[in-house]
Amino acid sequence: MTSRLLGGHNLSTEQLRYPSRYRHLVPREFKLCRFCQQGVEDEVHTLFDCTHQAHIIELRSRLLDSLAPCDPVVWGSYGVVPSYDFLLKVAASRKAVQLFAKYIFIILGAFQEPPRFFPVVFRRV
Repeated sequence: MTSRLLGGHNLSTEQLRYPSRYRHLVPREFKLCRFCQQGVEDEVHTLFDCTHQAHIIELRSRLLDSLAPCDPVVWGSYGVVPSYDFLLKVAASRKAVQLFAKYIFIILGAFQEPPRFFPVVFRRV
């Protein structure tokens, strides 16, 4: 879980961090979600904010349904506190750690196959 949250993943915030042979450095604000292109594709967006893929929304709903009996205090803060703060609360919950780790693994897996979005302006010619 730690490596997934700290950068061992395929999200654009990590993979577009450095320039490559075929593209220039992409500034953070242009590392948009490959599904919705509405927010920066980072851990918080992919886990709690992206609303474009029905599959991701369903997985998030299942996480919250399972979280309610497991840790009602953390569950009650969903939608009340900012998504980043909710991520910190769930990650710190000893009661929910296994549930959350599985959720992270599944969600980040959904971001493996679809092609990454980045503006054409950053491609090298």
